[in-house]
Amino acid sequence: MAQFTGVLLILLSAFASLIEAQAQGKPSPSPKPPPACSIKDIRQMDVSKCACQPQHKDTCHKSGCKACFGVVDIQYRYTKSPHCAVGCTDDDKECTGCGLWFSTLCTCLRYDDCNKTAPYSNPPANQAIFVLTNSDERLVTTTDLLPGILEMANNPSRYEVGWKFAQGNYDRKTHALALNSVRSRTHEQVHIHVCEKPDVTSKEPRIMEILDNIPKKDHNYSKHFKQVANHDDLYCRTIEAGYPGGDVFYDVLEGIKEVLDNKALNVDGKICHDFAGAGIIRDSHYNMWACVTGNSKGPLDLFCKPSK
Repeated sequence: MAQFTGVLLILLSAFASLIEAQAQGKPSPSPKPPPACSIKDIRQMDVSKCACQPQHKDTCHKSGCKACFGVVDIQYRYTKSPHCAVGCTDDDKECTGCGLWFSTLCTCLRYDDCNKTAPYSNPPANQAIFVLTNSDERLVTTTDLLPGILEMANNPSRYEVGWKFAQGNYDRKTHALALNSVRSRTHEQVHIHVCEKPDVTSKEPRIMEILDNIPKKDHNYSKHFKQVANHDDLYCRTIEAGYPGGDVFYDVLEGIKEVLDNKALNVDGKICHDFAGAGIIRDSHYNMWACVTGNSKGPLDLFCKPSK
């Protein structure tokens, strides 16, 4: 019996060695990589079974779009979408114009390390979730697929939280907020820039030079945006320095929508829809200003310090 047991052990050992040798000769195939995250994955805020896009390099630009009744060009749309189409599609995964959606926002969802207005797992019923990105360029965007300012202004009750959130996430002393126009934006996903303020003592004080010199009697304390002095492409409202109610603007989108709905302003040189942008900044006298802009270069050219 002992001899039989010994033979059996030898056979089992040889069989195990044979299996091991075969396994070493034919390694098991690598697991299949996950698919790229789709618009649906990101909108549903579940990217656990897909891969966010890496850094976007392909411009994918479509040129030749017209803005403001065909008067001016929108030089490039950095997507593969049809001529002049707005917003991102699943065909734009590798395009710079949709990198904010498929890469930056997707990464926020994957690691859950970006400041946000609500948990991804428990979104509010009637409000969008807004996120402050961790990228070098700090942007406030949303998990709703939303191209820009015009679509945002069409639904103030859902998207006003974005402006409130942005106002709670920047330093008024050194920074400003700016939402680009259709013509000036480079991403086809809505984003409020948190940017450095212009230096009032520099050669380019930008909007600070205008706001710092508006007499107090001309400040507009209502919730409606009104024209600033003789600037027919700049409409603002004010919160006076030291106002006991705080320095946060409410109903920003309602005011933007009111300006956009004013047909008398929707002409080239005033507040043409494709030129319409918005920004919030504190002047040198500690007054807060929320504005709708209509300049051709967009609000970053007014509210943000020039890039080096």
